[in-house]
Amino acid sequence: MRGENLVLRGEEAHHLIRVRRQRVGDQVEAVDGLGRYFQTEVVELGRNEVVCRILAQWEERGESLVRLCLAPALVKGSRFDFLIEKATEIGVDSIARC
Repeated sequence: MRGENLVLRGEEAHHLIRVRRQRVGDQVEAVDGLGRYFQTEVVELGRNEVVCRILAQWEERGESLVRLCLAPALVKGSRFDFLIEKATEIGVDSIARC
């Protein structure tokens, strides 16, 4: 698939544009949920759409084989929500209650 385009819409496009603040020329990694991994370059940013040129593609590379379980200390109030959010972002699979 080298040279073909990958188009991101909806939440994925929003995340790339607003959260990750990617710009034209930036390289981005993507997975399709079917076991395919893509190395891409952002070529066009629209209001609700991002077009990326596929630079390379690999099969069977998506989720990590490593499983992470987080056992946090007691955290008060909204800090626990923040901890859950950040743990999820880095790929923690489970959070233990002690």
